[in-house]
Amino acid sequence: MPSVQQAIDAIEASRDVHKEAWAKLTDVIAEKALLAEDYDDERLLRATASRRVTHYGGVLANLRAANTVVSAPTREEIRTVARLIKEVRDMTIASAITSAGITFITNSLTTSVKAAKKVQV
Repeated sequence: MPSVQQAIDAIEASRDVHKEAWAKLTDVIAEKALLAEDYDDERLLRATASRRVTHYGGVLANLRAANTVVSAPTREEIRTVARLIKEVRDMTIASAITSAGITFITNSLTTSVKAAKKVQV
């Protein structure tokens, strides 16, 4: 019975072959277009190769996902994430305070300029 890795390797090889076929067909289409020859058959073959490359990509993603072992986070990972969340909260609070201060200063300066203009009139 083949292993998951053997299946992945075989599908990758097949995908690579179809990618090469797609590239060669693209070259043939370009040459035939330059020579004003019909290239409908090559376009159909290239579309088939493209669909297979896409299909193999999906199959590979599913195989890799199915082969992935997921485990619970360690205590250290939890502590690290908790620390990062706290840092983000602290930065958010500092940003809000800074923004409020800038808004206050801007409003104060605007009010001062308006008051100064009224006095000069």
